[in-house]
Amino acid sequence: QQFRNALQEMEDDTTNNGYNQIAAFHGQPQWCPSPDAEKKFACCAHGMAVFPHWHRLLTVQGENSLKAHGLSFGLPYWDWTLPITSLPAVVTEAEYTDPETQAVKPNPLYQGS
Repeated sequence: QQFRNALQEMEDDTTNNGYNQIAAFHGQPQWCPSPDAEKKFACCAHGMAVFPHWHRLLTVQGENSLKAHGLSFGLPYWDWTLPITSLPAVVTEAEYTDPETQAVKPNPLYQGS
C-alpha cells in the first residue's frame, strides 16, 4: 500500500521530481538533447553501450522520488531472466481496495498509468 500511495503522489507531482519528468527520459515525449531543440529525439539509451549506467541513473531517480513521496524501502526487483506466463495482479487490476480506508481506488500500477 505504501508503494501505491508513493507512486500516486509521484504521478501527481508536476515538478522535476514527478513521474512525468523522470519518465520522459525513458522515451516520450521526445525532448533530448533539450526541450527547446529544433530536432528532438527520445532520451532512451536502449541498445547502446551506456545503457546499464543510464538505466541505473533513471532507476535511482525514480526510487529517490518515490522515497521523497513516502516510500520507506527500495524498489522491488523484477528478475526478467525468469520465465513468466502472466503479469502479477498488482499491475493487471484497474482498481484496488485500500486496506486502510476500504475505499476502491484506481490502481496507479495498472498498465503503466
